Amino acid sequence: RGGGAGHRCPAVVVLARRTLHGGAHRAAAAGAVRHRLHRLSRSAARAAAVLVLVQLPLHGGAHRRRSVPVGAGAHARHAPRAPRPPVSPLRRVRPRHQPRGGQRVPAARNVVIVCGRLVLLLAAAAAAAAGSAASAPFASWHVASHEWHVCQALLTHAGGAWAASQLLTLFPVLAALLEPAREPPVRLTALAVIRHLLGDPAFCAAPELKDWAVHVLAALLVPNLVWRAGRAAQQVRLAAAVCVRALLALEPCPVSPAELQEAMATALPVLRSALDDDSAETRLAMCAVLARVLPWVASRLTDDEVRGLYPDLLKRLDDANDDVRLAVCPALEALLRHADYDDHFQKPGSNLDETNLSYLVRGVLVHLDDFSPDIQQAAMRVVKAAVAVNPAKVTSEVAAVRDRHRSPKLCDAILAEARSTSSVAI
Repeated sequence: RGGGAGHRCPAVVVLARRTLHGGAHRAAAAGAVRHRLHRLSRSAARAAAVLVLVQLPLHGGAHRRRSVPVGAGAHARHAPRAPRPPVSPLRRVRPRHQPRGGQRVPAARNVVIVCGRLVLLLAAAAAAAAGSAASAPFASWHVASHEWHVCQALLTHAGGAWAASQLLTLFPVLAALLEPAREPPVRLTALAVIRHLLGDPAFCAAPELKDWAVHVLAALLVPNLVWRAGRAAQQVRLAAAVCVRALLALEPCPVSPAELQEAMATALPVLRSALDDDSAETRLAMCAVLARVLPWVASRLTDDEVRGLYPDLLKRLDDANDDVRLAVCPALEALLRHADYDDHFQKPGSNLDETNLSYLVRGVLVHLDDFSPDIQQAAMRVVKAAVAVNPAKVTSEVAAVRDRHRSPKLCDAILAEARSTSSVAI
């Protein structure tokens, strides 16, 4: 195919591998790369030739020995090398990832960025030529693929603003790597890249993120929250949950309320399932996610969805982790404040009635007498939110359990607030 995209990627792969890894065979490797450059287009050949020329002073063998520190005069190039002082056995060994000189890091970073952009452009061209992402080169990438290593380095060092501007090119790559059928290690690395980008202020402030946020949520993150057996799958769910929480916690949220309401039809069952995950961190992240989205979507849920959701939230009040117990209370509070209440489902669109409200309040009142003061205060806030929905029903439930608590102080405070907000006779 001559200079087609199918012949470009192998040359770039060799170039990336020889650039990123050290060794004494640097000159031979550079010659091999130059030999393959005839398969590249003219613009790609110029970029690759720059990489070959830049890499030689930075890496390997004799080139490293002849390197001169920045600021040294021309006579320093031929000056005899000073003898090395003896190394004490107690001296700390420098980590391998730590650079030997601060002046070489920017140049190496530029090499990685240029090489990574070249890989992405050629992969996108090959995908366009193939006509589908399934037959694109990145569909066969795995955790040890050199192309994927270069892309990770590119997205880590090129800057969030540039990464956001390339979402049209990056999204098919990440979607192929995050397919649920792919092996967990490659999905974990892709989720780590997304989490890094969501922690970059420049990426989060880019206007392109708002156009792609709902697709990132629905197509990349939520499918990886589905339960699958195995410890590796559990780590994937945790990584996806952390990414969902980071995406929805942005201010302002890049996913609009209308987009969230549309996505909840398929996302809510997965979020409910993740509430019961074996990992406490995943359960904690899901509580935070629901507390964030319920103010926008609670009024649009059906009565069946609300009847299935609040028992799952009440179960987290009995969680073995107190952080999860505290985190679920804001979600319950948001559900009560924003659900469409009607005593007997007579109002069109209502999704919470008196019976389900009573069950919910009874489940929370048990924890109003918890040994932890923090849990008590969090449960009290939930009950106060229920008082605003139906004061008469909630006060009757509180009065029924008041004498069973070790201290009636919190129950009396709730009853006093209910009397002050409405004319309720107890």
